[in-house]
Amino acid sequence: MAGILSAMEISSQGLSVQRKRLNTVAQNIANAETTETKEGGPYRRKRVLVSENKVSGTFNSLVKQAGIRLSRTNRQHLSGTVHRSRESVDLSAVT
Repeated sequence: MAGILSAMEISSQGLSVQRKRLNTVAQNIANAETTETKEGGPYRRKRVLVSENKVSGTFNSLVKQAGIRLSRTNRQHLSGTVHRSRESVDLSAVT
């Protein structure tokens, strides 16, 4: 259950960021022709800066840490190999 709640929290944060960005764009559009603000100068556009939350570790270690069990729905999923056209590349040694 913790995995689902964690996923919902991440989705919620993403939606909040998008709402903030859209509100900022709306303010910029509404004030595009404003020549004088309370401070005396012209309106300056606002921007929302978003950065990622860096975490260390491999995908598999983060999945184990989160306590989530992934099931394989296709034999090629999570196998460590990538199939391109007619050749197979082993990625098990790549980190």
